[in-house]
Amino acid sequence: MKSHRSFLSLLFLTLFLPSVYADIVQVEIIQLEGASMEYPHTWGRELVRTDAPAVQFRNQRPGDAVSITESGTEASPVWKIIGTMDAYGTILMPDGQRFRCGDAAGLATWIRELPGKMKAKKQAENAPIQGDFGLSAPLMQQMIADLKQNLNEETAGLSPVDILQKCARGLSAPFKISPAQVAALKDLDPIDEELSSLSKGTIMAYVLRPAGLALVPRESNGRLYYSIETGQKNVKPWPIGTKVDKLEVEVLPDILKKIPANMRAVPLRDAVDSISERIDVPMLYDLNAMARYGIDLDTAKVTVSAEKITYLSLLNRVLRTHKLKAELRMDENGEPFFWVTTTRPL
Repeated sequence: MKSHRSFLSLLFLTLFLPSVYADIVQVEIIQLEGASMEYPHTWGRELVRTDAPAVQFRNQRPGDAVSITESGTEASPVWKIIGTMDAYGTILMPDGQRFRCGDAAGLATWIRELPGKMKAKKQAENAPIQGDFGLSAPLMQQMIADLKQNLNEETAGLSPVDILQKCARGLSAPFKISPAQVAALKDLDPIDEELSSLSKGTIMAYVLRPAGLALVPRESNGRLYYSIETGQKNVKPWPIGTKVDKLEVEVLPDILKKIPANMRAVPLRDAVDSISERIDVPMLYDLNAMARYGIDLDTAKVTVSAEKITYLSLLNRVLRTHKLKAELRMDENGEPFFWVTTTRPL
């Protein structure tokens, strides 16, 4: 019996199937402690009916971690995926997707779509920063240098006007803002979020949005200036960061760490902010979208109880309670933050 178990502990199942992909996809699933050897056989029987590429189940090795890596050439890339399988036969992939034992079709679809998603992510990474806003090349460089500056000053509890003034210091180009716009900003509540780690471009776009205003870089007589304008369909504003096509775990490795969770009727803001502090990533809130659907961060409550849950799953569960979601974004310097917005369209 012992030798039989020893044999099983070394067993790995590889399904060699004709690949329908131009890319080569290699999948390794690490069997965590307590996982029965019956599960790889069950997965094998189901996967053989799909068009999934080779899938290998193996025991855990020192230094193993869920990941997606690329090798090979640009014309013929090789994607290596490492996921895990728990004691119940559930497979966890690097982006947090879970597949219960027997859901071979779902796993095959995830694998099949991965190369396209990764290529789209690379294209987005290599795309020019933001848009050109009709600026000449020298002014574009001047604008980027300005808006990439870090604020490095505390913002929590300050008014949007005060934060805007702090951001304006040190910029090479002036602002154009009307008294009515200043008044609209003064009518807003103080900013609760700590934005000091982010760049000025993202911060200014964020504090202007609740007043229906936008930051628009413009050129006049060969000179750059920053126009504060009312948000309209024909106005292209400077964005609140750029959406990240990378998987969250690629940017934030600790986001898949598991912790116990016991939240009972906790205010939504407190729940999200506690996660933000643990993973050391700012949370910026789409207050306009939340107001549209009557979501108040301070009065809405969440209840979550779990013996072990990843930070990513906890964040998603907390937000789903009130039909919200978190989009991973980056500021002008590549500093990550989460944009918390509604799942429903404005």
